Amino acid sequence: MPRRRTAAAALLGYTALSFLYFGVRLLPHPGRLILGSGIDPEIFVWSVAWWPHAILHGENPFVSHAIWAPDGINLAWTTSVPAIAVAMTPVTLAFGPVVGYNVAALLLPALAAWAAFLLCRHVTGAFWPSLAGGYLFGFSSYMLGQELGHMHMTAVFVLPLAALVVLRFVQRELDGRGLASRLGLLLGLQVYPRPSSSSRSRCRSRWRSCSPTRASRPRAGGSARCRSRSGRPTGSRSSSRRRCSPTRSSASSAGR
Repeated sequence: MPRRRTAAAALLGYTALSFLYFGVRLLPHPGRLILGSGIDPEIFVWSVAWWPHAILHGENPFVSHAIWAPDGINLAWTTSVPAIAVAMTPVTLAFGPVVGYNVAALLLPALAAWAAFLLCRHVTGAFWPSLAGGYLFGFSSYMLGQELGHMHMTAVFVLPLAALVVLRFVQRELDGRGLASRLGLLLGLQVYPRPSSSSRSRCRSRWRSCSPTRASRPRAGGSARCRSRSGRPTGSRSSSRRRCSPTRSSASSAGR
């Protein structure tokens, strides 16, 4: 069987397996049920809708005022998966962002397995061992755990492809220009599915630290907790009058 046909057969098999693992339960309501658990998938569903909307309406896709009004939010510091959202644009426009998210979430393990299959086949030259190696990568315990709602963590199909490009360059199958063009594209794709640094950095950049006022400043050795009336930071400055209350350490020092 030609190599292209075996690669296509492997991709089809991985996709069918991913659907059996994760997609069967979505069949009754594919536009309402979300693949994942908790609230983590919500940012990705919103991102799948936001990027096509911003691009088609001529808005800045990296800054949105649709949330955290009136300040807005810098999406370069969030896990907004722009590359995946743009790739899912036809599905999103036709069936909605929930279906677009579900399709992407189902494809990512299959793509990771297929990319690992291509790498293993290049190394071994054998089909069945490469098929097993691809499965172990694309449906590993890591991927199964992150499939619960962390799309930026399951978009790892670029890593085996990058290793394959470097290996082909070392084996002199690619020249320097071929290495630079392919590896640059792959690294760019790896950055844009997950442009966030960390949730802590994101919170520091979005919500400024609240320093206590002079009247409520704790004595030496104490500290202050800053929160809104609802108990958590909010996006609107007008609706988030912060108050600072001393912690136990500061209260004990004040009573001494």
